[in-house]
Amino acid sequence: MMVGTTSARPGNGVELGSGIPIEKLAYRVVEAAYALAISRSRVYELIGSGDIKILKDGGRTLIRRSELEAYLLRLEQVSQAAERGPPRRPNRP
Repeated sequence: MMVGTTSARPGNGVELGSGIPIEKLAYRVVEAAYALAISRSRVYELIGSGDIKILKDGGRTLIRRSELEAYLLRLEQVSQAAERGPPRRPNRP
């Protein structure tokens, strides 16, 4: 494989000639959508609502890997809170 070439699926790391994978630090919108298993339009909705922050590099929109991980963590916390249900009020005598 040539230096700096990427594998066929979006969201994968870059692989050096030695076959050592390099994890991406930022993703383009389509790659972020693939990594999160959601649609590209949903990524744009999350960007618009401020749930995912972006970086601009000229005309490119980049999303940090850490931003995607933080979004998933927040999503997990909301899901867990919903499973527990609303907080219970103490019984009054």
